[in-house]
Amino acid sequence: MKVLFLSILIIFLLFAFESTAQWEQTNGLANTPVFSLAVSGSSLFAGTKNGVYLTTDHGINWVEVNNVFKKYGIISLVYSDTNLFAAESYNGVFLSINNGISWAAVNNGLPMVDINCLFASKSYLFAGLFNNMGVYRSTNTGTN
Repeated sequence: MKVLFLSILIIFLLFAFESTAQWEQTNGLANTPVFSLAVSGSSLFAGTKNGVYLTTDHGINWVEVNNVFKKYGIISLVYSDTNLFAAESYNGVFLSINNGISWAAVNNGLPMVDINCLFASKSYLFAGLFNNMGVYRSTNTGTN
């Protein structure tokens, strides 16, 4: 009897907790493919097919921070210290030091192939490349 009661109680608790957790769509980017997200404090950046967008109110409102990335789209974003890095498919890695207002290419020594992902750790920036090209590392914010 105790086993039956405990089993019913566990099943009830599992369904009760499962029904309270939900996903909800945010405003603004509903019809835009989003490939990556990066966060810095209360700022959330979205890398999309149409460029980089920013929200500071948990996704209620999104603002395009710069429209220079219209050709291929932003595949990966990563924020490190005060640096925002964006990987545009087939066009390289770009750096913004002012939350996406302006960008500079940081591709020196990086093959111009499809970049799948970026990762930053302390003073290192890593780029994972497509077509069996492996992982590339920069120790100076992507300069080379």
